Amino acid sequence: MQSTAYPDPEAGAVSPSRARETDPIMRNMALERVEDAVSLSSGLGGAKARQRKGPGKKYMLNRRMFKPSYPFYLLVASLIAPSFLFCLVYAVLCSERRFLHPQLTLILLGTFLLVVFALMVVLPLMVVGRKLQGLAFLTTLAVAVGFACGELNYLYNFYPYFMLNSLENRANINPSTVAAEAIRDTGKIYFADNVGVLKHRGMAYQDWDTYCVAPIVEKGNERLVSYEFWAIGMNCCETGNMDFSKCGAVADDHARSGIRLMYPEQLPFFKLAVEQSEAQFGIQAAANPVFVYWVKDPVKEVKGLKILGLEAFIYGCMMWLPVNGFLAFMLTSSKYG
Repeated sequence: MQSTAYPDPEAGAVSPSRARETDPIMRNMALERVEDAVSLSSGLGGAKARQRKGPGKKYMLNRRMFKPSYPFYLLVASLIAPSFLFCLVYAVLCSERRFLHPQLTLILLGTFLLVVFALMVVLPLMVVGRKLQGLAFLTTLAVAVGFACGELNYLYNFYPYFMLNSLENRANINPSTVAAEAIRDTGKIYFADNVGVLKHRGMAYQDWDTYCVAPIVEKGNERLVSYEFWAIGMNCCETGNMDFSKCGAVADDHARSGIRLMYPEQLPFFKLAVEQSEAQFGIQAAANPVFVYWVKDPVKEVKGLKILGLEAFIYGCMMWLPVNGFLAFMLTSSKYG
């Protein structure tokens, strides 16, 4: 009987068994045939054979596992639009226009955000569906975080800066002759040369923070009927210790100025510290005293508030960019989208 001649593998031809070993699709097909044979022999009636979707399906799925399910333009939109809205909301809330026209600014900002929300969140979800859920989520998150950061930065940096610049400046103030009610509209106070802080009569009120106070008096005339001007500081003194020299520029003999307290939420705690000082030293304070931070250069200190606010704004936008990029990649990939 004449034997069948097979091509020589070394001559360039590839045997069927060699092809099955090297080609992943053919290898998967061979494995599926083995599974079908086992299923038929075990009485399953070829159920697994009927479940096959096509040759090499498992291999093809592995190749598509990390393929993005969103178009590229949606990924770009998820990177740009939320970051722009974050910085825009942050900037508007910290602007001088908000200080001058607070209600109008918030109304215009709210109207703009409603339009953006309708165009970028509600309408796309109704028309396109699930593909824009990631963009809608990032847009909402960017607006919410930008609003929170803007409010905090405005309250602690920009609002005091705008308020102090809008108030009057008074010079040559002597606590012995000038009443506190006469300078309620003053932001930066320049005291007379013979005025200082009684740093050995400091008093502290302990809450979450330590609120420190000490009376401001004319040198040589320290016994007043009513103490109306008080130097203040936070976390610069200790309860039970009357030393106030570590607060502000009290230790500087050339310091003669004060900046008004601009945080209303701190006012009750400083008043409690004044009440403790009255009980401790047997003195009488004014019903509504003036609280100031004792500084050497009020103009420089006020400008420092603006610098802190601008730095917080820049750092906030820079920190949001990588966070937004990471979330955009996660939400627009097939594995997480």
